[in-house]
Amino acid sequence: MKANQARIGFPDSTIAKGSKFSVGRDGFVPLADVPDYAWVHSGRTYEPIQHFADIDIEDIDGGPSMLERCIADPANIAASKWKDYFAGFADKGVGPEEGVLPFRVWQIWEAMVSYLQGGDVLQFVAAAGVMAHYVGDASQPLHCSYLHHGVPPMRKVSGAKLPLAT
Repeated sequence: MKANQARIGFPDSTIAKGSKFSVGRDGFVPLADVPDYAWVHSGRTYEPIQHFADIDIEDIDGGPSMLERCIADPANIAASKWKDYFAGFADKGVGPEEGVLPFRVWQIWEAMVSYLQGGDVLQFVAAAGVMAHYVGDASQPLHCSYLHHGVPPMRKVSGAKLPLAT
């Protein structure tokens, strides 16, 4: 991975430029930055939901948040459990936004294992570089919060204030 560091992410000196830093669509984009600089802006409607998971709000019935559920029992990190959690909000016409960040990491991890078992080092390094982005997102506190862009417009449902569906 160290041998491929320049291919995996921009150096700190580049990132430190802040808003003065931009990436064109024609040049090389390091692997860990592809999800933000290439895929999000490509018009793929399914890409943005892979960067977050709004799981820090009590469920629609006032029960534990999905975050609390997953900490208490890792079996709750299952697509069926997440679909049920978010469906409860959708049925009432409120948010939070559904996100699938842990499943994206899981998906890429399984691809990496497959590439490793097949001896495909190039694909393994490419997947690892891209996965670094999503693991980084998962470590950002607001990437699992319905408050990721500030307090959203709220609506009262059954006595609870809940974010409006987007």
